[in-house]
Amino acid sequence: MKKYTTKEIIQLIRSNPDKAFEIFMCNGIFRAIHFIDIYKNIIYDVGIDSQPVRWKEEDFINQYPQAMWEIDQIVCKIAYQKQ
Repeated sequence: MKKYTTKEIIQLIRSNPDKAFEIFMCNGIFRAIHFIDIYKNIIYDVGIDSQPVRWKEEDFINQYPQAMWEIDQIVCKIAYQKQ
C-alpha cells in the first residue's frame, strides 16, 4: 500500500472535498486508525480513542510531523449528507 506523509494526506483529502477518509498512521509496528474529513479549513479527526478533534491544518501537521499514513477506505460524503 502507498504511504503518505502528513502533508501529502492533507493535500489528498483537501483535493477530494466530497469524500471522507479512513486512514492508518503506521509508524513501525504501531497502526492507529483515524477518520478524517476537512470542512471549511478545519480538519475533523476521530482517532482510536473515539474522541472527535478539530484541528487547524498547521496544528495537525505539527502534531504528526514524522507520521506516515495509509488509506484504508474512502467514503462518499454525498451519500450521508442527503439524509
